[in-house]
Amino acid sequence: IAACGLAGPGAPLRTCVAGLGLFNGMFAVAAIGSMMALAGHGGAPDGESRHGTRMGVWGAAQGIAFGLGGFLGAAGVDLARLAFGTVVPAYATVFVTEAALFLVAAGLAARIGRPARDPRPLEGLSVRHAV
Repeated sequence: IAACGLAGPGAPLRTCVAGLGLFNGMFAVAAIGSMMALAGHGGAPDGESRHGTRMGVWGAAQGIAFGLGGFLGAAGVDLARLAFGTVVPAYATVFVTEAALFLVAAGLAARIGRPARDPRPLEGLSVRHAV
């Protein structure tokens, strides 16, 4: 979408926006599926089920993120418009920033369920040796 704005009127902006909507819907379904799968992992020490609480916290976090994302995106466009003086590079900057943040989030999500790395990768070294 950022490239379409910079490319000009001949760019397939409608197709890109339709693709964004399609993939946003796919993300929403995958996020709900992940939430339901992760809500059941790891029981409470006292044996109580906390599935509903976990799902509620997930939903609250997602709602806050959507609201805050919309606000920060709008504020980012306004700030970038002040910096660039025109609207097109302002929107392009915000869309590129959102894409970069999505890649960071996807990388973090891909790590869910993987075993943790050893917190002591340099075994045998002490703080005294590192200084």
